Order: sequence, then C-alpha cells, then structure tokens
Amino acid sequence: MIQEKVKHLLKDQNKKMKDLCAYIQITDAGLRKIFMRDSCELDTLNKISNFFNISPAYFFDDANNSAMAYENSIAIAGNQNKVNSETEKFMDIISSQSTQITKSQEQIDRLIGIIESQTKK
Repeated sequence: MIQEKVKHLLKDQNKKMKDLCAYIQITDAGLRKIFMRDSCELDTLNKISNFFNISPAYFFDDANNSAMAYENSIAIAGNQNKVNSETEKFMDIISSQSTQITKSQEQIDRLIGIIESQTKK
C-alpha cells in the first residue's frame, strides 16, 4: 500500500525516488524495506508526507478516503500559494509606499533647511 501510494505520488508530482530518499535521509535499500514491510516509523511517514506536501492521513485511509485526502492536500497547497501570492502583492505595495514616504521625508527635510536658512537672514 505505501509503495503504491508513493509511486503514484512520484508520478503525479513528477518527482524522483532518489530525491525522496535524500529528503527523508534514507538509502534506496531502506525505502525498499519500508515498501516490503508496508510499514515505517511515524517520523519517516511525516517526512514522506512533507516531501509530497500532503497529509499523512493519505497513507492510512482506504482508497476513496486516500484520494480525498490527497485532493484536499493539493487544495490546501493551492490555497497556500494564493496566500503567498497575495502576501507578495501586499509586500510590494508596502515597499512602494515606504519608498514614497522616504522621498516625501527628504523633501520635507530640504524645505525645513530652506526655511531655516531664510529665517536666519
């Protein structure tokens, strides 16, 4: 079951087995042992889930629930991307406004300098 689901995820997300092994810090042989036993440590399962950006529940549920868990994980990741995109837009706006404020402050400082020099005369 783990092997089938991992292979499906690798294909679906266009990722490589060697990259998964590197990410979860086990050898190819270690991953094959997990597949043969159809079992692994919870920490390893969490790392595998993080690699694919899915919930660990995907590996526990039956076929229908697994598909739903996977789709929900994809939807959550998509929503996170939208949030990140909106955050970047707001950061750009803030940066632009900060630049405008800095320019305005420089103009104010110059005007104060001019006024002070005029008052001393």
